[in-house]
Amino acid sequence: MAEPRVDTARLQRMSRAYTETATLWAAIDLGLFTAVANGASDEASVAEAIGISLLDAERLVVSCLTLDLLRHDEKGLRNPPDVARFLVEGEGAYAGPWLTFTSSAAPGWFQLAERMTSGEGPTTQPCGE
Repeated sequence: MAEPRVDTARLQRMSRAYTETATLWAAIDLGLFTAVANGASDEASVAEAIGISLLDAERLVVSCLTLDLLRHDEKGLRNPPDVARFLVEGEGAYAGPWLTFTSSAAPGWFQLAERMTSGEGPTTQPCGE
């Protein structure tokens, strides 16, 4: 039996996972999913609804489509079931604040090696504070 092929795919996904988080947080902060639930069905209507440029709306929508945070059918953009349930403001199960409350800590995590080698020793503060 042949040994499984060893490649960098898993490591590459991990090294860019922050882009998925950043896309999710931006979409929540801008109200993208709420705009789609309220009828924004293409990039132009998204741009208008959330107050960003058409180019930025196109980039955000494509990123969300790639991550399956949005879907596109014959009627245009739509939210998948989990997004519709948890990421549309005004819905009873809206979880936007819960999913973004750690965003202020994110920059600190990118300084983890620097903090560990600074000679200052460990702290009791989370990375983002």
